[in-house]
Amino acid sequence: MLEQCDLSQALSKEEYDAGIEPLRERLGVLQREFRDRKIPVIIIFEGWRFSGISDTINRLTIALDPRGFRVHLTKPANPIETAHVPLWRFWQDTPLQ
Repeated sequence: MLEQCDLSQALSKEEYDAGIEPLRERLGVLQREFRDRKIPVIIIFEGWRFSGISDTINRLTIALDPRGFRVHLTKPANPIETAHVPLWRFWQDTPLQ
C-alpha cells in the first residue's frame, strides 16, 4: 500500500498554515454532526513509543468538543483481560449508541 504513496509531495509551512484551520473547523462540525446523528466513530493511532503519536492526538483533539470524545491508551493486559479473547479488552472501550 505504501508503494503507491508519492513521498515527493510536500507542503510549505505557509501552505500548511493556510489549509489547517479550515480543516480543524470542519472536523469540529463533523464531530457534532456525528454525535447528533448518533454515529459512533473510532480513530485508532498505532505506532512506537515516542514516535509522535501523543503530539498528533493532541493536535487532533484541539478541534474537538471535549465532551464528545475519549482517549484510551493501551497498556499491557492484566490477568482478567488475558483470560478473554485477545481483542476483548479493546471491545470494552468501543462507543455504543
